[in-house]
Amino acid sequence: MKILIKVWIFSSLLLSESLDFRLNQYIDCQDCIDRSLSYSAFCLSESPIINPLYNGKVFIQYGLSNIYKNKINENWQYPNLNISVKMTKNLAITSKIYGFRAGEDSPQVLGAGIQYFGGKEDSLTSIFVIQRTDLKGLKDFTLSSLNFELKRWTDWSLFNFRYGIGSVFYKSKINVLSEKIKSVSDGQINFFELEVLYSIYKINLGGGIRINNKLNIYTFLMQKELF
Repeated sequence: MKILIKVWIFSSLLLSESLDFRLNQYIDCQDCIDRSLSYSAFCLSESPIINPLYNGKVFIQYGLSNIYKNKINENWQYPNLNISVKMTKNLAITSKIYGFRAGEDSPQVLGAGIQYFGGKEDSLTSIFVIQRTDLKGLKDFTLSSLNFELKRWTDWSLFNFRYGIGSVFYKSKINVLSEKIKSVSDGQINFFELEVLYSIYKINLGGGIRINNKLNIYTFLMQKELF
């Protein structure tokens, strides 16, 4: 199992080479730049899955995501690493601190958030998520995002499902010099998300999909509970 985990992580870092954060190809197209920035913000919007009824206190989650751009024959693959700590039965703190290689850039993802679990003490099926994430280390722009999510848990046989809606608000500072484009760009993306977890050999395996009218993101993940 450890060998498979190492192979998956290494291969996903290689796949991240498919990302292209450079904006110079859109130097005369503000709409194209806005679209590329929205793709980047949507990539950052993923929040880690934490089942409040699990016994673990620390959760390490590693995933590989594929963003499919509707009506455009282009895909991005990128890794995602989250470390979360369940402070109480109702509250967890989440974090994203990692980097990877993407073409000529070396993106750095820095983020933190909270997840509050509500409902009856024996179920805690309601989830409220706030998460702030920054994308740094790029030549052409920096981006900050803030997402809010309302979700619920449900169980079916050996599977745990998390589903709900969310919105990500983002703001980007563009470093490309051109009179035809803005130096600052912002926006909002609304989405629906469905995720599933399955426990096997003390590892939680899962996947999910985030759906927007312009974008779909498919994620495969592996999670380990500690303590």
